[in-house]
Amino acid sequence: MPKEKWALAFDEGFRYGAMTTNVSECFNGVLKGARSLPITAMVKYTWFKLNTYFDDRRNKSIAQLKLGKRWCKYALDIFMRNKAKAEHHRVTRLSAQQQSYQIDTLHNPGTTGHGDHTHGVNLLQRTCIC
Repeated sequence: MPKEKWALAFDEGFRYGAMTTNVSECFNGVLKGARSLPITAMVKYTWFKLNTYFDDRRNKSIAQLKLGKRWCKYALDIFMRNKAKAEHHRVTRLSAQQQSYQIDTLHNPGTTGHGDHTHGVNLLQRTCIC
């Protein structure tokens, strides 16, 4: 099976980070109450649901920006976890022109793989040798 079908790193942005059908299942759950409606009523229901959702999200974003927060809690939590994990990595640039790097993971007995790995990454060719 081509790696574009199963690896998010090679999907060229077509899946936008969604690897499962959870997004569509969630949307189906939201519209469950509209399934038996006539098509015009279903379209109106969908429009109002989406409008309410986006209005609520916008208001939350504005409130967070007024508090000086640039990132939502969900995104900030992910960023902080990734930052903590990255502290156990050492990146060495091998070639600026080829955009190739070597990433060494330090020995860490508290992780699944225990570290001590070397990975080759080429950003230009979008390849990783793990």
